[in-house]
Amino acid sequence: MSEFADVEQFGRAHGGCGGITPSAAPQPGGGFLLTLTCTCGATLERWVTAEEATRPLPLPPRTIARPAAPPPPSADLEAALRAAVEAEETASAPPPAPTPARPNAPAAGPSPDVPRWSPPKLNLDTTIRTALSEQASLTTAKPPAPTSGARAVWLFLFAIVGLGASAAIYFAGTAETPPPETTAAATPPAPPSDVQQRAALSEALKSLRTLQAASSPGTSMSVYSSRVAFAKSDVERFLVSIAPGRARTGVREVLDVHLLAAAAWKARALEQKDLYEAVSQDPALDLCPSVKGVVDFARQPENFTRAQARGVAVASSIPLLWECAAQKLAALERAPAE
Repeated sequence: MSEFADVEQFGRAHGGCGGITPSAAPQPGGGFLLTLTCTCGATLERWVTAEEATRPLPLPPRTIARPAAPPPPSADLEAALRAAVEAEETASAPPPAPTPARPNAPAAGPSPDVPRWSPPKLNLDTTIRTALSEQASLTTAKPPAPTSGARAVWLFLFAIVGLGASAAIYFAGTAETPPPETTAAATPPAPPSDVQQRAALSEALKSLRTLQAASSPGTSMSVYSSRVAFAKSDVERFLVSIAPGRARTGVREVLDVHLLAAAAWKARALEQKDLYEAVSQDPALDLCPSVKGVVDFARQPENFTRAQARGVAVASSIPLLWECAAQKLAALERAPAE
């Protein structure tokens, strides 16, 4: 540590005043301010840097009133400062004890029974150490810990989350399984009444008669095809209200024969082999034996398959298909309720 001559001089000068109080204030830039305050009111301020505080104190001089064995030299700050303080204490003489003065009489000396008074120790090393500790705490200050209020808020949130999870697990485990829905066996819809069936059959026959009226060589293919499409839509709607039986089957057969005639007419107009082949495989051919006989004995031209040749024969027998449909329609009108 650097020389503290001013500190030593201040201690010698005010050693008999009654006591010296040291204090040290750490500074943000490093080091600290050493302040010595005497009971008489005198003060001494001295700047001490951190580098100075790490240097050892010099040995005290031997020319003191009461020489004492100097402490062994040491690099430790505490030992060096303690040696300096002890040297100051030995150098300062105790003040005489005050005695009441008698008039016209010499001042009485100190009573031998009065105990010897010694000034308070100048704890300089402890003061410097405290200052260095405070400075280190300022430079390595940790961020403030979370306040108790913030900790309480987090604990409250964690408690709410835990309670919610527990409640979810509890209700998921104890929830009763809903009873299986008892679905009644699907009951078939009630059959339509006789009145509804007769009305639906009457409308279907009416639509077929209109279609049959347009089935003639004088009708164009486009008109006939559109009449077949209209009749198909109407008849299929009425068939829903007709109970299964001969009447419903007869209506379906008449419609299928007209659908075959429209497809055969289209194949003949376009002369496409795939259309001929599709017509020859239509199941409606079995409804008209007269047409089926012609188809079975059809001549197979060159570059035509047997199925295509049968389709050509069906396209040439469209009038026979109309006649077959008319016969079936007449049979329905004679016995609509059978």
